Amino acid sequence: MSQWSSSQYGGNGNFATSQSPMGATPSTGAKAGYADDCLLPVTVKMINEAETTSDGSSKMINGRKVSFVKIMGLLRGIEEKAAFKSYKVEDSTGVIDVRVWQSDEEEAPQNVREGSYVKVVGKCAVFKRPR
Repeated sequence: MSQWSSSQYGGNGNFATSQSPMGATPSTGAKAGYADDCLLPVTVKMINEAETTSDGSSKMINGRKVSFVKIMGLLRGIEEKAAFKSYKVEDSTGVIDVRVWQSDEEEAPQNVREGSYVKVVGKCAVFKRPR
């Protein structure tokens, strides 16, 4: 029996096609790969300990490629480079380097300061570490 059964929550636990919050679904004509592009709330430790794909460009959690992530944490450092701004974000599980590329359509946040809490939503990618 499903944890979302009608006896537990008073409904049938399913979305009708017209009620789908995701728009197109596989049965209604979703694009191939659509299910792979989802937002995943993660901790820094989860990303740092995640496996890297065979081509070395992405991370995998629970056997699935990680596309977009959401992290909440304390901003520990800001460094500006020619091509990007680098932000060191720490949650209680570790520290991660977040980059905002200058070529992105959106501008890098201007009003953030070290020591403030931030929410980061973005694409998860693997970069070569400096030696």
